[in-house]
Amino acid sequence: MAKLMPGSAGSPDEWISYLVQDDAGVPRTPNTEQNGTLVDNGNGSYKYTFARDIPKVKDQVAAATVPAGRDKADLGDLTYDPSLQHRLIIQISGSNAGAALENAVNVTYDFLPSTGATIAPADQKKYLVDIDSCNGCHQKLAIHGSGRVDTKYCTTCHTSQRAYGQTKVVSDSSSAFPALTETKTVNATTGITTYRYSPSTNVGDGEVMGHFTTLVHKIHNGASLAKTNYNYANLAFNNKAFSMLDEGQRMCTVCHDPALASKAEYAYSQPSAKACGACHDGTNFRTGLAFGSNGTDHIGRAQADDSACVLCHSAAATKVDHRTVNLTVHNKEVEAGLVSFTYLIDSATVDASNKLKIVFAIQQQTAPSTDKTFATLPLSSNFTGGPSFLLAYALPQDGIATPADYNNLGRSQAQPISVSLANLVSGSAGTLVASASKPGYYEATVTTGFPAGAKMRSVGLQGYWTQVSPAAARHTISVVKAVTGDTARRQVVDATKCGSCHEWFEGHGGNRVIGKETGSNAELICVQCHVPGLSSSGRRIPDTGANSMTTYAWTADDKFILQEWGLMDSSGNFYKTTNIALDLPAVTNNFKDMIHGIHSGRERVVPFQDARDRNTVKVLLDFRRMDFPGVLNNCEGCHKSGTYSSVPSNGLVSVFEARNDAYVASPSPAGAGASLATANAKDIVRTPFGAACSSCHDNPAAKAHMQQNGAKLDVNREDVGTVAESCRVCHGAGADFDAAKVHR
Repeated sequence: MAKLMPGSAGSPDEWISYLVQDDAGVPRTPNTEQNGTLVDNGNGSYKYTFARDIPKVKDQVAAATVPAGRDKADLGDLTYDPSLQHRLIIQISGSNAGAALENAVNVTYDFLPSTGATIAPADQKKYLVDIDSCNGCHQKLAIHGSGRVDTKYCTTCHTSQRAYGQTKVVSDSSSAFPALTETKTVNATTGITTYRYSPSTNVGDGEVMGHFTTLVHKIHNGASLAKTNYNYANLAFNNKAFSMLDEGQRMCTVCHDPALASKAEYAYSQPSAKACGACHDGTNFRTGLAFGSNGTDHIGRAQADDSACVLCHSAAATKVDHRTVNLTVHNKEVEAGLVSFTYLIDSATVDASNKLKIVFAIQQQTAPSTDKTFATLPLSSNFTGGPSFLLAYALPQDGIATPADYNNLGRSQAQPISVSLANLVSGSAGTLVASASKPGYYEATVTTGFPAGAKMRSVGLQGYWTQVSPAAARHTISVVKAVTGDTARRQVVDATKCGSCHEWFEGHGGNRVIGKETGSNAELICVQCHVPGLSSSGRRIPDTGANSMTTYAWTADDKFILQEWGLMDSSGNFYKTTNIALDLPAVTNNFKDMIHGIHSGRERVVPFQDARDRNTVKVLLDFRRMDFPGVLNNCEGCHKSGTYSSVPSNGLVSVFEARNDAYVASPSPAGAGASLATANAKDIVRTPFGAACSSCHDNPAAKAHMQQNGAKLDVNREDVGTVAESCRVCHGAGADFDAAKVHR
């Protein structure tokens, strides 16, 4: 039970919980009670009478004796005021035969005690976020034993009252709270490592980290926060990375959706030090000065309270300040003058002489207009760079005549053929003419198309232009089209579901982009490159020379990972000087296995670890501390229904480490680089079904079970022979242990 206290001097309304005593009446932070009187009315209804006499809570707390260091003032004004909006929450949850109930229920009842009148959602004064917005990414947000499943519940406990009994800390001149100590614990049964942190920063620089507004903003701002060493309830905010593009936490409507929450607009129209400072934590709005060296002054303006915030930060201005650079579902406007593009492929055909023709168009719109027009190629000199076509295909491999996967056989690192639009415009890669039959479209005839005999051919349009003025990269949703008459690659992932967490997922510097706009039935550009033959490229990095292991400008995060991998000491020195890269981890980059491994995060025994060499850019990935925001065993959080109970026949083995004889004998990573160029007999591979399942279920017992049923894990390609995985007998569609059943 809580009341909504009206804000003053521009500050927002605040929930104050009455349930701030334990069963013995000792003051504590907000919680629940279940020790009142429950009466069965005998007609399907019940009556519950609180054990606490709500109108007397204020006096009881005032009379209580509390330990030294606990300030009862932190519990706020507990006066019972029947004229204010009150909220009653009923939680129904528990366990059945030791298993947690999957469908916990939170009942919310908003009312005025003075009249007994209920308050409709449209009239609720602090209805800024609806749980359906959260579940767009979290799927089924359920915390505290899976019993709390509604943001309206969260806000009544996560109030400023959570400051009670907590040590108050301050950040230093470098914007850091007291240094954190990380403790790792390995579960003896599962082998999974968990991480805990100390000390806590429950109240830091005056902010109550457990307050709902502060907590949620900081979790989602994560590594973008100016201050460091946050730790609330074992949530080290700085270790979090928000999954949406372009610091997507600025797209406030992702959470504050006016179509779902009646007061969502308050996120823009009611700025306050609490709400804004939760993300913009480097500014002390009360002094107008920066918090430490990483902070930012408030233009030298101190604000004694929140009353003047709206004078500068109107709703319209705040929306502009929080917009991102690309037009997306939740970012509907960009800077005036910026041009946004849409890629379209009408058809891709290959004639009897193996000549590839692509009919495509590029639409553009210039902000603030919403009108789209067909672009005339080449674009003006106000744009540099530009997109390219990717040509993916399958050829017979490993005794499989018609593979179910692209393999781009014959290409280094199994990458598709790339044809830049600029080279088509110039004529160096083919010809480009305006379509005679489809206005606004162009016909490109490609000089070097698919190899003879290729099947399952497709054309992807990806990459982007960079606008000179206003200056910005114009990232664009990629599109893929199957060649007319070819069997299209299976589509098992719904890109709109990717967009629920990522808005846009931008890979490789924003060249390859998918999102809700990609559509639920479209092929992902990702699978054209991330094919079974693609594995880590990091082991080809040389020891010395330009962009080598010893000269590359490793970031602080890179060095932390290298230390955890055992390659570097705490001073930044490599433990060896020869063949350093050969000790980097290697793993498959095949899409299904890579995505499973990444999303499993810290739920794996051995986290997904990858080292990539892009010549001038090195990428180190380690997901041992990543928390998947959704329900990990809900495959339909990503997959289309009916697509994940099995893997298709004629699937190819996934290469987890590219090796050949030269690699083994090589005195330097040069051999490792050469091994990436071809499919090798000594490649370390996993068979299709086992590769998919072991990417999540990587504990020894699970892998042994897979191997007992025909999966081959981490064997040489030459030793695979005929793939005879019997997994689908038990786990296939309709079987007793259908993957669709056991992953519910």
